This record gives sequence, structure tokens and C-alpha cells, in this order.
Amino acid sequence: AVVSTQSTGAFMFTGLSLNFWSSLYIVMIGNVFPKRNYLALAGICIGVGQVSSGFVWSVLTYKIGRRGVLLCTTSVCCLAYTLVYLSFPSDSATTEEARAQEVPIIASNIYLTLFIALLIGLGDGGFNVTIYATLGQLWEQAPAPAFAVFKFVQGILATAAFLYCGSLLLPYQLLILVVMCLLGCLCFLILDFKISFQSGYEEIPEEGVRDVAGDPDRFYEELSQPLIPSDD
Repeated sequence: AVVSTQSTGAFMFTGLSLNFWSSLYIVMIGNVFPKRNYLALAGICIGVGQVSSGFVWSVLTYKIGRRGVLLCTTSVCCLAYTLVYLSFPSDSATTEEARAQEVPIIASNIYLTLFIALLIGLGDGGFNVTIYATLGQLWEQAPAPAFAVFKFVQGILATAAFLYCGSLLLPYQLLILVVMCLLGCLCFLILDFKISFQSGYEEIPEEGVRDVAGDPDRFYEELSQPLIPSDD
């Protein structure tokens, strides 16, 4: 029960993040920039970030470990939200057209906007990669209920974010995202330390991966071990 409660913090952030990159950010771009083809470009950049995150964070896991990847992912998300705050008018999420008097700190430009879209996709994908890996390890024997809870919490928070995203000013929405991102990171760090303490789990070092990969006999010997020990 404790493990599930700690996991909920990260689950909640993924729901808010899902709402932000799938709807709110695209709406903001449409409110600030007159050219509608920018919406498609932003969607492509978010998709590129999502796809590349699976490769980038998986490779970095063997370099800096799961905790290091989680910290990097959190930093990427916070950087993206900070750039959104600096480069978008505060009313760009609540009006059909951004008001002239609402001037952002940094003048909005499409190149920065597309770069932010890439960061949003990269950060959101990294959080999901970490969650999938952790759930797969904790509930290896029965993963379906764990992933069902994850999707349920994610859907509930995404729905809640849809309800307020059209009426709450952008700085407050970004503040909610940053707080939940940091909370989700903290919860998963605590969870990972509890796994290490209770079950003696240690992250696989890069040297260990290379030893197995470079020794075919050892690789097939490990692969042939039964997943469930026999009663004998």
C-alpha cells in the first residue's frame, strides 16, 4: 500500500502533463501565432521528443542509473515550463487571442516554441519510461493491475486539468505542473530507495551489462535459468 501511494505522485503528474502537451500547448500556439501550420510543426516536435526519449533515456539508464535519469527528466520538464512562462503571454491559455497588453518576458518566436515542444515531449516520455520500468519490476508477476491503476490515475488528473485549463491563467497552470513534477520525482526517488533497502536491489552497472553481453556462454546460462524455481 505504501509503494502504491508513493507511485501515485508520479502518476498524477503524467496526467497533468498529458493534458498540457496534447491540448493546452497547441491552443496557446494558435492564440499567439497567426499561421496555423505552426500547430502541425509543434505537434511534430512533441512527437519527435516522445519517440527519441525512449532511446535517449534507455541509453542513459546504463550510464547514470534510473535515479539519474529521473533527475534529468525532471530538469528537462522544469526547463520547458520555465521557457513557456518566459515566452508566452499569461492570458494565452484563456483567451481566443492574446491581449496586446500582456507582453511576455521574452518575445514569442516560433523557433523557441518548437524547441520547447521538443523538450516537453522528451521530458514527458522520460517520466513514462521510468514509470513503466519501475512498475514492471515491482509487479513482475501481476503487472496488469499496476498498469491499470497507473492509467486510471493518469486519466483522472488529465480530466481534471481539462476542466480548469480554459479558465486559469498560464502562470498558475505552470506552477501546478512544476510542483507536481517535483513531487512525482521525490515520490519515485523515495520508492526507489525503499526498493534498494528492502530487497537489496541495486541498479545494474554498465560494467555488468558489458560482462554479460561480451560473454555468450554466461548470457545463455542466465537466460536458461527458470523464472519460477521448482519445488525440488
